[in-house]
Amino acid sequence: MAVNQYIDIKVNKRAKFRRLFNPGVQLCLLCDSVLGVSDKLLCCACVSDLPENRDACPICALPDTYKQPCVSCINRAPPYTRVLALYRYEYPVNRLIQYIKFHSRLDVARFMGQQMARRFGNNCNPPDCLIPVPLHAGRLAERGYNQAQEIALSISGLLKIAVVSKNVRRIIATRTQTELSAKQRKHNVHGVFTLARPVMPEYRHVVIVDDVVTTGATVTEMAKLLKVSGVARVDVWACARAIL
Repeated sequence: MAVNQYIDIKVNKRAKFRRLFNPGVQLCLLCDSVLGVSDKLLCCACVSDLPENRDACPICALPDTYKQPCVSCINRAPPYTRVLALYRYEYPVNRLIQYIKFHSRLDVARFMGQQMARRFGNNCNPPDCLIPVPLHAGRLAERGYNQAQEIALSISGLLKIAVVSKNVRRIIATRTQTELSAKQRKHNVHGVFTLARPVMPEYRHVVIVDDVVTTGATVTEMAKLLKVSGVARVDVWACARAIL
C-alpha cells in the first residue's frame, strides 16, 4: 500500500534504520517495504496505488471529465491533437516528480518513462520523434539535467523512438510556472521558445514530453511553433496532469 503522506516522516526514519543494518536490501521508495525480485524502485502495491488519470478529457487530459472534451477544449481547440497523462498530479505522484526535479533522482525519471512507454506505446501510432520540453541554458546549468529529456530517453529506450532535443530551444529564462495563475502562465511562456531550424520536413508527427501538464500553456506554445515548422501532428505525453 502506498505510504500515507501523514506518516511519511516515520517511514523515512524506519527506512534509514533498515538500510543502516541491511545495506544490501532494496526498499520501496514510498512505503519502505522490501522490494521483490521483479520490482523496480517501487513495490507492486505502491505502483498499483498510484492515481492513474482515467476518465479524463480526450484532448487535454483534464481529470474527471468522464472522457468527454472539457469546456476549454470545446471553446478553443488547442494546437496539439491530444495529451496523454499517465497519472493525476497528487500524492504520491507529486512527491515522485519533486524527487526528479529537485533531488536529482534520475532513477525516478527512468521509472516514469518506462511506465509511460508501456501505457502510451500501444495507444497511438508511433511518432517520428520525441521532443522534451527544453530548459533555459541557465536553469539547465544550475540543475545539471533536463528532467523532461531524462524521461524521454527512458521512453526511447523501450519504444525505439528518436529523442530530438536541439530543434526547440528556450531562449528566455522565465519565472517558474508553479508560482503563477493560469493567465500569468500563458503570458509567462509567450515567445520563450525558438526553432533551431525553421522547417523540419522529416518530422510529420512528433510527441512533446514533459513531467507535468497543468494549464497546458507551455506545451501549447511549443505545439504552435512546431506546427509553423510544418509538423502535421503534435501530441503530448506527460507523467502527470494537474489542476491549477
